[in-house]
Amino acid sequence: MSVLVLKTPVVLSAHGQQRSLRVIFGLAPTDRQTHVQALSQLLALLQNEELYQRLILADNHDEVHHVLVEATALIS
Repeated sequence: MSVLVLKTPVVLSAHGQQRSLRVIFGLAPTDRQTHVQALSQLLALLQNEELYQRLILADNHDEVHHVLVEATALIS
C-alpha cells in the first residue's frame, strides 16, 4: 500500500460535486490475500476518526507509518 498525505487538499469536481482530497491511497496487491489484508487495514484506518485525524496531521514518513501500523493492529 502506498499513501500520499497532502498538506494542501486537491479539489476534484465530478458530476456537479466538489470533493477535497487530503489522502490518496494506492493498492497494488500481488494476490487475493494481500488485497483483502490491505483493504481491511484501509477500512480500519478510515473507520477510526482518531487515527484518520492523526494521519492527515502527520508531519513525516515515520508518523504516517506509525498510524498505518496502529490500523493494522486493529485488524489483528
